Amino acid sequence: MANILQKAAPGAKKTWLLYGANLSFSQYQRYLKTLVDLDLIAEKDGLYTTTTKGLAFLESYRTLVSLLGEQDSPDYREKKESNKMRVKGTKEGGLAASGNNDVEAEVLDARNR
Repeated sequence: MANILQKAAPGAKKTWLLYGANLSFSQYQRYLKTLVDLDLIAEKDGLYTTTTKGLAFLESYRTLVSLLGEQDSPDYREKKESNKMRVKGTKEGGLAASGNNDVEAEVLDARNR
């Protein structure tokens, strides 16, 4: 929702908000309706803009994220690291993988095995 509010701050059309929010169409529709119902975003002549109330919400959201500092915590980094997939292979094409989610790839020279 914060992404939608941020993209709409200078004024944006509905499709620009959809692409900028990086959501599925059904999620986007629900979020946009909620934001309009809560008077955080307003539509006029096909242009959506973040309201004063929406800008205050966005500022509070940014403050909260900053205070939590989740992305800088060691627990967050450790969790993110454990979710990576390791893929190792040789120039001849043999592969072995472990883990899930994100992918890191490394190609090994057959001479260095």
